Amino acid sequence: MNALTARPSNLERRVLCPGSEREESKVPQPPSSEAAQRGTRIHAHFEELVKAGAKKRPGVIKAKENGDDESRLAVQAWRDLSAVGLEFFGPDDEVSYHSEKELPLDMHGFDRPAHLDVAVIGKKRGLIADLKSGVWPYSPTSWQMKSYALAAWEAWQLEGFLLVILQPESDQPIRKEYVDASTLAQWAEDVEKALDACRNPLAAVVPDPEVQCKFCAAKGSCPAYTSNGLKKVEPALETLDLRNLSLPEFVRLVTAEQRAELLQASERMSAWLDELNAQLEAAATEGLPVVGYELRSYKVDKVWKDEAQAIPVLLELAQAAGKDQAAVRQPLKWLTPAQALKLFPKETARLEALIALKPSKLQLSKVKGAKP
Repeated sequence: MNALTARPSNLERRVLCPGSEREESKVPQPPSSEAAQRGTRIHAHFEELVKAGAKKRPGVIKAKENGDDESRLAVQAWRDLSAVGLEFFGPDDEVSYHSEKELPLDMHGFDRPAHLDVAVIGKKRGLIADLKSGVWPYSPTSWQMKSYALAAWEAWQLEGFLLVILQPESDQPIRKEYVDASTLAQWAEDVEKALDACRNPLAAVVPDPEVQCKFCAAKGSCPAYTSNGLKKVEPALETLDLRNLSLPEFVRLVTAEQRAELLQASERMSAWLDELNAQLEAAATEGLPVVGYELRSYKVDKVWKDEAQAIPVLLELAQAAGKDQAAVRQPLKWLTPAQALKLFPKETARLEALIALKPSKLQLSKVKGAKP
């Protein structure tokens, strides 16, 4: 079987739109969003709590309770996990905790392992918990959780697993469902059938902007996504003579429902045009000419020449200024050069020796006076 870019986290999208496997393989993955970065930070706090709780270190939990909103959300998720685990296993059961556990899934055709937030393993049964940020209602039997359960079943060969979604920001912070070995055996068949459908080079693209298209990297270039929106507004366009109407007149003549469909179509076209622009810029970067346009960089970013050399200098400057390490280290990353220059204005010369100037992304701009 050929390995796919499908992984547990996007399998839901693959099942609903098998052609998305093909379409997403054609485009680069977008950078991580702010919401995703926030989720990563909450997960980092949660991982610390799982390890601290398993080793019975209440001081770590107390410190997180007094932290920021993200750490407090992680504490709530940890307490919910503890309550669910105690109810499921009982106070006297011997269990082992596994945090951020990677388990192979290549036997089912995935090219990446399952990444379990938490697995609590008893003698006969296990618990798999996945932490989610935001309020989108995730199901404990989603295709992602099915994949996690299969990986855990292969690894530990237990009678069954309690699948738990921990979502502290939701109005339903705990969602859970128990599955036994017979259900898992059926899921194994279902997952492999779903992946087989993705391998079909003619797999259908099935757009739905509210579900599978929502986080799809290919929606900007997907013709089905764009045409699906345009088809909905065809009745409005067909009943009006646009040649004799201004846009203000047009939007006031269509129905309220048609206005909503037009707006959604506009969003789809905007995404498609953004992708078209990105592809034209990529082509220009590769040397393909665009008559009347040239690549320009409108700003220059400051970056560390070598972060490994910059870190000891940042720590030294922080200590000299009477600051602790937290002053120069944000959650999961060190200060940027711009932030360091602002924090230590008297050390500009020393810091600038560690800084390089990097042009930002090149953009196509029209050459003044040029005619395509």
